[in-house]
Amino acid sequence: MAYGCFLGVAEKPSVARRISQILSGGKVAKFEGISKYNPVYSFKFNGDEYRITSVLGHILESDFPDEFNSWRAVDPLFLITDVPVIKKIIKENLKVVKNIQKEAKNAKELIIMTDYDREGENIGIEVLNMVLSVNKKIKNVKRMKFSAVTRPEVMSGFKALIDPDRNLSDAAEARQEIDLRLGAAFTRKATLSIDSRIRGKDIISIGPVQTPTLGLVVERWESIQEFVPRDFWTLKALLKINGEVVEADWAEGRTFEKEKAAEAYNRIKDEKEAFVKSVTEKKNMMRPPKPMNTITLTKLVTQILNISSEKCMYIAEALYNAGIISYPRTETEKYPDSLDLNKILSDHKPHSVWGNYIEQNLIKKPLKPTSGKRDDKAHPPIHPTTSIEKSTLQNMPELKKIGAIAWAVYELVIRHFLATLSDSAELKRSNIKFTIKEELFKITGLRIIKEGFLEIYPYQKVSETFLPKKELKIGDIVLVEKIELKAGKTVPPKLLRESELIRLMDKLGLGTDATIPQHIQTNIKRSYFRVLKGKSRFIEPTGRGAALIRSLKKSVPMIVDPEIRAYIESQISKISKGDLTYEQVVNEAREKISEIFLTFSKNISAYSEEMNKSIAEEKGKQLKTKKVGKCPICGENLIAKKVGEKRFIGCSGYPSCNWIFPLPREKKIKIGKNLCPKCGSKLLYWYRDDRVFEICAGCKTWCWKCDERETCPALKKEKSKT
Repeated sequence: MAYGCFLGVAEKPSVARRISQILSGGKVAKFEGISKYNPVYSFKFNGDEYRITSVLGHILESDFPDEFNSWRAVDPLFLITDVPVIKKIIKENLKVVKNIQKEAKNAKELIIMTDYDREGENIGIEVLNMVLSVNKKIKNVKRMKFSAVTRPEVMSGFKALIDPDRNLSDAAEARQEIDLRLGAAFTRKATLSIDSRIRGKDIISIGPVQTPTLGLVVERWESIQEFVPRDFWTLKALLKINGEVVEADWAEGRTFEKEKAAEAYNRIKDEKEAFVKSVTEKKNMMRPPKPMNTITLTKLVTQILNISSEKCMYIAEALYNAGIISYPRTETEKYPDSLDLNKILSDHKPHSVWGNYIEQNLIKKPLKPTSGKRDDKAHPPIHPTTSIEKSTLQNMPELKKIGAIAWAVYELVIRHFLATLSDSAELKRSNIKFTIKEELFKITGLRIIKEGFLEIYPYQKVSETFLPKKELKIGDIVLVEKIELKAGKTVPPKLLRESELIRLMDKLGLGTDATIPQHIQTNIKRSYFRVLKGKSRFIEPTGRGAALIRSLKKSVPMIVDPEIRAYIESQISKISKGDLTYEQVVNEAREKISEIFLTFSKNISAYSEEMNKSIAEEKGKQLKTKKVGKCPICGENLIAKKVGEKRFIGCSGYPSCNWIFPLPREKKIKIGKNLCPKCGSKLLYWYRDDRVFEICAGCKTWCWKCDERETCPALKKEKSKT
């Protein structure tokens, strides 16, 4: 390799490959890199040599120096106020760094080709520092900005290289430092404040976005637990109109006063006629959806396709890396003038699924796309960049392992895009009011007059309700078949759906469009909440998660309050825009976090008391299923336990009672149903090779040593099964 080449570094290997193919016109040589996951592509462009490789996301991580990693030796407050934050190469990325540095030694210019957002720019600056550490002769450093890995976008970005945006990188750096300091300090304090005999090796994790997010889930769950149903009453009138029996609703709706409903019922229960009081019809226009940003994508995918927001973003990024959709991490919900909408439609006109809709509804008229307020000035709304048939997409090597769900996400993106360019749907709402004596009843209807965007957008449902075919006018009389007095009870709110949680987090400023799925997944991994099975993706807190929020609200409610994180997030955004510096935002955040931490320390007994109690109860419930008998010393339950590789029967009264009986570490042990005639404990069965050994933990003996083995009814019962 000759000295003086141009070095390009992309964020992912697949993007490096596609950019190389596009710039080289397919005439590219591929070489194995020091990292087997990051090959190097070499080609000529306008007579110059280019070598393009990649990273695997961040190559550095924020951490504290090693001497501050002892949880017990370092005051957690110092992690906020005094301890410096350093950058370390992520262990798994050592070869990635060596790969970049090897290529950098012979480079004369560096082109950063990472994603154009905070994290992408931060990764780009990490790459720049690694390059300069081995080649200080590089003076010209540029970045390539693109929103899709397609030929037009790549060529456009390559011809208009810009300077790296250090404000964007500093914003990402500030978030990393703030999150590290707060998370580490509060997690250490929260964990060490719990009795280690109860906690075991568990870590109580607290994070600046993770914890308020959990708080939203717990708040909804608690409102359900605390809900007290109320009795209510209402009236229904069954009316016969043109041979059809139609149910009319009481205009009062429902009442919590039984006497009021009963009085109205008794007054009209024998009436046989109802009079038409009014007939109204109103046309409404249902507007198409706004252009798709990341929040919209994750909400729709979790709600419609029943997959997690984290998996949604994984699939969306795979589609982007394959050049099929635009960059999926964007806040923008208005199409820029530079985006050629007609060209996209023309590309999709031959498509077998939606080509006919485009031909009939969009090609022949001026386009008037919908528009939202958000615009991050970096990337356009998510839109299709390639027209591709289902079979072709599913057979692409980079998408094959994802399966059919990749097509479902792509189809949602294209249908949403087409909907934003389509006409509004036209609806007709009808309302007929009747009087039965002085009581007012009503029936309502809803019809679709013109489908508009609904024709191509099946994800937005309209439930039509049809009124009787006979046209009614004021003064008409209809027959009353029956008057009913109905009782009911109010119902509690439902658990939060994942799509609803995403909407709330976005509204409250918890995380960014790019990080919200990560924060949700973190809570799931920490076992603080879980997504229930079913199409609705309801989220329910675990006992540990609910206890943590209760404990924190008693001791340091500010850490659960979304407003604190929302404020910090807004300050970080000002770094991106150049309105504030990295130092200003981080220093202010450290002051605020220190104040919150001191409050936590002051009220730590309230926290630890609640958590000790909750964890003990939780573990007690978990151990009930492994109960084998009663402790011969204290009478508490004998419980089957496993700590690391050690298996044993212990007393649930520990640490007050130290009764213990070790079990073999290898092979399967089963808790049987038969009871020892001596102590009443359940017999255990140890399966070793082709033999089965019986154990009685209560007697602390192997049954073959027991002097009652030959006459033991429990063993006879077990042997009779084999």
